[in-house]
Amino acid sequence: MLNMKQWGIIVLLSSSILPQTAFASGFKIETQGSKATGMGTAFVAVADDPSAIAYNPAGLTQLEGTNIYLGTTAIIPTIKYESPAGASDETAYQVFYPPHLYIASKASERLSIGLGIFSPFGLETKWSKTGPVRYAATESAIETVNINPTVAYRISPTLSIGAGIDYMKSKVVMENMVNQSLVGGSDGELSCKADGDGWGYNAGLLFTPAKTLNLGIAYRSRIKVVYNGTTTFNNIAPAIQPLFSGSTYKTDSSTDLTFPDVLSLGISYRASEKLTIALEAERTGWSSYDKVNVDLKNEIPAGGF
Repeated sequence: MLNMKQWGIIVLLSSSILPQTAFASGFKIETQGSKATGMGTAFVAVADDPSAIAYNPAGLTQLEGTNIYLGTTAIIPTIKYESPAGASDETAYQVFYPPHLYIASKASERLSIGLGIFSPFGLETKWSKTGPVRYAATESAIETVNINPTVAYRISPTLSIGAGIDYMKSKVVMENMVNQSLVGGSDGELSCKADGDGWGYNAGLLFTPAKTLNLGIAYRSRIKVVYNGTTTFNNIAPAIQPLFSGSTYKTDSSTDLTFPDVLSLGISYRASEKLTIALEAERTGWSSYDKVNVDLKNEIPAGGF
């Protein structure tokens, strides 16, 4: 059994995440732990709680006993759009609670193991079906769950390394309206829903040249997810319904998305027991994500589909 010193559960509910913070990170979710969030996520050179699995796995060697760490973050994104002609639109109000769970245990004096389950990427936006954005998107959603078994090893009193394997499940939703005015119809509605999975890895290093000073580096690889699902075309204009055998058409479809790699470098200084100063630089390889191509199993070229 675990005693109270070995067992800890921390729950975070933070509604202070500003929209610009989320969008500056694209659809990457930075907030994977309460302490890290409180430090502005400059945690790669601190990594002294179980969320080290997400930030820098080498930090697990700093923990004693067995630890369980559970939490979530409230994220409230908002986007406003105004066209050059003055038409405007705004995304629907939504609140998202991406969870995280970490279990870490010290297997021996030098070896620590852990398991992380968290959402590294995700975002959803909903636009009006009659607004100026409708032909580009009415709903866009990316959901991910990453399962990350991790191991860390203390090479010396001042140097630790860590590594893990990432298995990520993901779902995507893409919906938009279709302009059918050229064939005398009202707007059609296109919807693509799919899910898939992919594999990656992560690694980290934590160097402590002095008791009050830490240097950290961590890398999380790209993960390519191949999605399979269905694409549906609703409210097809009467003039082209014979091509689709009705007002609704559905076909299997597939796509893929490569989630970016992340390289983090940091330094932390423990000025006192109550004050730690941390500085971090992070590079996210957003060049891996450019556009989404959906491959349809059954195309209707004559209908522009």
